[in-house]
Amino acid sequence: MYYRKLGETGVLVGEVGFGGWSLGAPNGLAPDEDTAIDLVRSAVARGANFIDTADVYGDGRSEQLIGRAIEGRREHAFVATKGGLIFGEGALRREFSAEHLARAAEASRERLRCETIDLYQLHYPTPDDLAQPALWEALARLQADGVIRHIGVAVQDGETAQAALGHEQVETLQIPLNALDCELLPLLPRARAAGVGLIARAPLLGGVLAGDYSPGHDFAHGDPRAAWPSERLQAALAFAGRFRELAEAHERSAAQAALGWVLAHEEIAVTIPGARRAQQLDENLAASDLPLPSPRLLAAIQQLQLVASSVPAQG
Repeated sequence: MYYRKLGETGVLVGEVGFGGWSLGAPNGLAPDEDTAIDLVRSAVARGANFIDTADVYGDGRSEQLIGRAIEGRREHAFVATKGGLIFGEGALRREFSAEHLARAAEASRERLRCETIDLYQLHYPTPDDLAQPALWEALARLQADGVIRHIGVAVQDGETAQAALGHEQVETLQIPLNALDCELLPLLPRARAAGVGLIARAPLLGGVLAGDYSPGHDFAHGDPRAAWPSERLQAALAFAGRFRELAEAHERSAAQAALGWVLAHEEIAVTIPGARRAQQLDENLAASDLPLPSPRLLAAIQQLQLVASSVPAQG
C-alpha cells in the first residue's frame, strides 16, 4: 500500500481506503455483520487506514460495524464520517443546524466507539448551507471539545465544491470521480493549491466499472442503480464493457484499471471503493501495488471518455 498526504492535515493515508456505504446498504445488499467486521479489519491490517462512512448509511449500521471492527485497533485507522442528512418519510433531507450537527457528531462518536472522530464531513450541503456562519461555529465548537479533529465537505457538484474551497476551515473535499464521471477534474488543481485533501468516492461507479454487469442488465428493485435513468444506466454498462476490454489488454482487472485511473491524478489523496466480499477487497487493495496506468492506457481511456461524453451524468 502506498501512502499520500491528506492535504495539510499532517496525516498520511493509504491511497486506497475503504468506503463504508456497502455496510449499510439497503435491501439485502449489505454483508452480514461478521463479514462486514472482517472486511474492515482486513483492510486496516493491510494498510488501508482511511475508513469512510456516514451516519445515514443503514441508519447508523455502517458506523456501528466499523466501530466494532476497529476496537482495539484504533491507532491504525483514520476514521471519517459524515453528518447533515436525515432519512425520514421515505426521503433524505438536509439538516445543518448547529443543534443537529452537535447531536449527530456525538451520536456518530458513540457508534464508532471513538473518543475523537478523525474527520467529520458535511454530507452534501448546498452553497446556501455553507454560507451560514452558525454552521462553521458549530464545527469549531466540536473541534474545541475534542469531538472531531478535522473538518471536510462531501459534495455532489462543482458549485458546492467551489463554495467549500472558499472556507478556510475546510481541510478535505470528497468528490465523485471515476473514469466515466470526471466533470469535477478541473477542481483538482484549485484544491491542491488551497492545501485541501481530496477524497475520490464512487471510483467504481457503484461497481459498474468493475465489469461484472453486461449491457441490458436489470438491477433489482431497491438497488440504487435501478433508480438511474435508463439511458444513463445502459450507456454506463456499455462504457464498462469497453473499459474492461482495455483493462484486460493491459493485464489488470477492470476494477484495478478504474482505481488506477483515479490514482493517476496526483492531487487525489485517497479513493474509497466499497466491498461486500473478501475477493472484492483483495482486488481493490491490490490496485495500490500495481504500477499506475501507462500513458497508452490513459490515452485509450480518454478516447473512451470522449465517445461517452454525451452520456447524461448521474444525479
